[in-house]
Amino acid sequence: MTDFISVETRGNVTTTWLWNYGIDDPLPRPEQEEYLRRDILMTILASDGPIGVIGHASRSGTESHNLELSRKRADAVADIIMSLGIDPNRINPIAYGESKHAPDGTEDDKDRGVRIITISAISDAPKPETLYPVSLPRPSNAEMYRLIEREPVASQIHMQEMIWVYMPDLLNVLGPTSGGVSPMVDVGTSGYGLKGLLESKRPNDPERFAEDENTVLDRVWERFSYQLETEGLAWSEDYVIIHNDGQPLRDPFH
Repeated sequence: MTDFISVETRGNVTTTWLWNYGIDDPLPRPEQEEYLRRDILMTILASDGPIGVIGHASRSGTESHNLELSRKRADAVADIIMSLGIDPNRINPIAYGESKHAPDGTEDDKDRGVRIITISAISDAPKPETLYPVSLPRPSNAEMYRLIEREPVASQIHMQEMIWVYMPDLLNVLGPTSGGVSPMVDVGTSGYGLKGLLESKRPNDPERFAEDENTVLDRVWERFSYQLETEGLAWSEDYVIIHNDGQPLRDPFH
């Protein structure tokens, strides 16, 4: 690793930081491009979700100039990654300009660069577009959190769905969230469209939180209900878990 490349892995999130670009230079340094072409492919192949390519710029110059420069930096790195044979639909170039500084420094040279953020594959987390039949309408949000608390399978599904829906905050792109919006506020907010939401939404947006929270809980209900069916169980009309022969087992809501 050179002085101009940093890699940090936290859990299943890997951030590759290419920093100290030349002033007003939209292209990575030769050693950074070499690293991209030679070494980053294994990191990308270990992931199966969106790849955030975040362009940054220093605070010198106008804000509009720096935003455009950071966009060119992100696009240039995205082009290199695509040239490696990675599906372009996974790659999300995002321009931050001078609005987001390097997370571990304040010097302008560390603000000139690009971050590449990936999340490693989760073997049993289905894609968001996978749908399951639902036998009963979903209970209220408060009841869903009781289900998640009391049923380990529902809790596991809940964490997987938050990784899908709340990925940008988990990837440390948006930064810390503000409190008091919903039980998920400490995780953040996003959606399946990584690029658009990162550019237009913020984690303290109550409308965005309500939409994403409902998306997550809808998916937990769909998947948990489906899991019950695979085990020969079902919901009764009054939301008690029963054997498919009608014998009641437990009431996870009370």
